[in-house]
Amino acid sequence: MAHHEGLIGREREQDELQSALADAKEGRGGLLLLAGDAGVGKTSLAESALKQSDLFILRANNGPETSLPYGPITAILRAYLRLSPNSLAECGRLYTYLAVLLPELGAPPPDADRATLFEAIRCALEIIAHREPTAAFIDDLQWADNTTLDLLPALAASLEHEKILIVGAYRSDEIPRGHPLRRMRSELRRKGLLREINVDPLGRDDTTTLAARALAGAPTPSLAATIYDRTQGLPFFVEELASALAASGRVQQSKAGVELIGSADLPIPHTVRDAVLLRAEKLSAAARQALEAAAALGVQFDLELAAELAGSEAGLGEAIESGLAVEVEPGRGAFRHALTREAIYGDINWARRRALHREVAARLESRGAPPGVVAEHWLAGREVVKARQAFVVSAEKSCGVHAYRDAARAARQALEIWPDGEDESQRLDVLDRLGSCAQLNGDMAEAARAWREVAEQRRQAEVWPRFADTQR
Repeated sequence: MAHHEGLIGREREQDELQSALADAKEGRGGLLLLAGDAGVGKTSLAESALKQSDLFILRANNGPETSLPYGPITAILRAYLRLSPNSLAECGRLYTYLAVLLPELGAPPPDADRATLFEAIRCALEIIAHREPTAAFIDDLQWADNTTLDLLPALAASLEHEKILIVGAYRSDEIPRGHPLRRMRSELRRKGLLREINVDPLGRDDTTTLAARALAGAPTPSLAATIYDRTQGLPFFVEELASALAASGRVQQSKAGVELIGSADLPIPHTVRDAVLLRAEKLSAAARQALEAAAALGVQFDLELAAELAGSEAGLGEAIESGLAVEVEPGRGAFRHALTREAIYGDINWARRRALHREVAARLESRGAPPGVVAEHWLAGREVVKARQAFVVSAEKSCGVHAYRDAARAARQALEIWPDGEDESQRLDVLDRLGSCAQLNGDMAEAARAWREVAEQRRQAEVWPRFADTQR
């Protein structure tokens, strides 16, 4: 198969992915996962293969900030509706249920339930596939909401014979035991639907080739060995390390190739974080402030809001010119990689970090941002009372769109930061809500635990009608 000129050492992975995309064009779609460590090049691989396929492409990203219920699915449907406004109306009665996710379609029917909503999403994706063979790429699936991860196995089964392939990339080093993505993979395996491409680090030779591109010249054998030993073939780290060495004037061209200047006692970055920070060091104070403000907002961010927080548009412009951040669409910026954002964010001193998060939370709240996102910023700013209130609202909203696992999570987060003895009546209401959500997503043990505590507290307080309700 034809391979993308820009990619180095990815022949096997490209062949497998291009083959799956070709199958989707013939009506053998479904779900395909791309797994690999952070910085291994999953996104580059996916984008390269998608560019070469002649499928219609839809995209959705997730960030480490709170993901909204059905976030990636909503992004995909909304992107399609922007291009083809009334096309999904062919779903007939099911179309009206999509308003649960897309308020711009009008008020959802009062009888909307989770099963019907799942069916409406399936119908929408089938209509997209019937109009033209399609690939939907969801990046950073490890940060997706619980409800999307519950939905994907159902979609994998129902779209298996449709001209649509959902490609989901995730960091395999970011899914600890108990992570909802593990549950999703188990369900796919049980149904015989787990299709996965593992993206491995580059070998020594490919690492040297990639470093040569970033250094604008072949490195000497000793520099090539140093780069491989430091990076272990992680493409993003290779590029950052080579760029950092070049930007900081630590390398020179010699007859033998690009070599380190002087002796080997020059400090060479040991981690991705060190390499990113070495590059950022060369920027002005205003640009570094802009990057810090953007990092507090997330991997993707509103350019205007980032400039407001940083107090300067010029600094943000310089940060984008440096290549550490990019403008992905008018008004929206993003870090070159989630690892870039993590490095910048990790370097912000704790007092400034808290102050930034408090300011972000206040501005987002005034703009009517989703309460779960606002709650996380209040929490990071140590405004516990405001965070708790926002988590309670988030639980209610998630419950309203049948995202019960996400609602339970938000309720749990509110309860974890609830001070002893404060506003006990509301705390019991939230615990009661946690019980309902846990029951609706099939977690009977958690439901029973929550309701036992509510019943016991209401018995002690002699609130007999509420006690009877909970017991029932």
